[in-house]
Amino acid sequence: MSKTNTPPSTLPRRAGRSLVIRIVAALAATLLVVALGSFSATHPASAMSRTLPGVSFADRVLEMGPGEERTVSLRLDKALNGGFDWKLVGVPATVSGELSCTRGLTCSLVMRAQPGTSPGVFLLELMMRRGNVERRAVLALSIRAVVSPTVPSTVAPPPPPSTIVAGNFSLRAAVLVRTLAPATTGVFGLELIRAGWSGPVTFTLEGIPAGWSANVSPNPTDASTNLYVTSSATAAPDDYSVRVIARSATSSAETTVVVRIRNPQVQVAVVTGPRVTVGGTSTFDIDARTTGDVFNGMTTVSFEGLPPTITATIATNPVFGRTTVTLQAASVATAGSYNAVLVGRSGSAETRVPFLLVVDAATVSATTRFQVTAVPPVAGQPFGYGVVASPPSISVARGGATTFNLVITPTGGFANIVDITADVPSGWTTSYVAGGGNTLLVTVYAPASAVAGTASAIVIRTQSGPYVAAISVTATVV
Repeated sequence: MSKTNTPPSTLPRRAGRSLVIRIVAALAATLLVVALGSFSATHPASAMSRTLPGVSFADRVLEMGPGEERTVSLRLDKALNGGFDWKLVGVPATVSGELSCTRGLTCSLVMRAQPGTSPGVFLLELMMRRGNVERRAVLALSIRAVVSPTVPSTVAPPPPPSTIVAGNFSLRAAVLVRTLAPATTGVFGLELIRAGWSGPVTFTLEGIPAGWSANVSPNPTDASTNLYVTSSATAAPDDYSVRVIARSATSSAETTVVVRIRNPQVQVAVVTGPRVTVGGTSTFDIDARTTGDVFNGMTTVSFEGLPPTITATIATNPVFGRTTVTLQAASVATAGSYNAVLVGRSGSAETRVPFLLVVDAATVSATTRFQVTAVPPVAGQPFGYGVVASPPSISVARGGATTFNLVITPTGGFANIVDITADVPSGWTTSYVAGGGNTLLVTVYAPASAVAGTASAIVIRTQSGPYVAAISVTATVV
């Protein structure tokens, strides 16, 4: 298969009046460099494969044969109203065109193919400029081959009437251009158009790139069929032409289709921070999608780097958009922070996003009771108490211990017994000693297995009848 070649072939003209472009081989050869010299400097080839908003052909595909004339309409936006400079790129040397515009926003492009024009598919681009405003529109021009029936020998026996009826036929593809990602399959519908003919035809293909696969099924057939083209995983972004030839016992016809290879873009993200407690479950959200050109599809996601004691279950996979992930931590999981990776794949495209997974230790409770000593009440103060930790954060070595003060402040003559409960990570312990007055000295013991650098919350909950209060102390392992 050879790549589609679309050399520039016209010069800018003025569209405020009737605009005529005559594209011939000699003019294209002499004016090629001049025609594109200034325009292409600000319009790279990558931008020429798409239609900008506001300007489009009524039909994206224009099909015609040698010696024929076809017209396609073009709708402009207001930015081009009142006249503009333009040029057409990619037209064969034996094809001419004429662009006419009304006072409104509608133009007509008339294309004429000279007799003997070679068949093929040509990607044309109409480029327009009015001041600093630039617009482009893309049109696929398909030139059909001339059907040349084979005249049977006068001595050859006639074909069986029940199988073949003499006459001609033509071949047409329902879609001339199909955009694919590498390692994907595209389908082109093929239609047989009969002119006094019936019977089966056999299809052959030319121009399949190395590493690709293609076939027509069903083949042979006496009805419409499909062409299946599968690109290789290493296919480079470009346009590739496939020639489809249909032959009967008396005639032949052909058409050309274009496979446009474009790489999809895979996007994945961790929306909410993943965190789970040893022996527990939790959820967090991710977002994954595949976009780019005509791609707007599903993405297959997976995780790498999770501890073997942590499992992640994805609610929907493949996914387009947001989905929920459920984490399950085994009871033997080790608390700590882990570097993991969210992987998104679509065909040969892949995106990897690192994230941090936090596994918290399970908590246990240690309880004691404390008799509060009343202090002289202050007028207007409510009956009850408050609690304060001093300091509010502590550091503790692995296998070591540290202390902080729990200060209870009674108000309104409060002098009741308070139940005190400390929630600490699994493997940790606490002890309590009266520190004088309404102060309780709390000692926190960290196990030797504690992970250095991790921070855990020591939650102190207190209650005396209907009165409750709670504080949290941050303990960092050093």
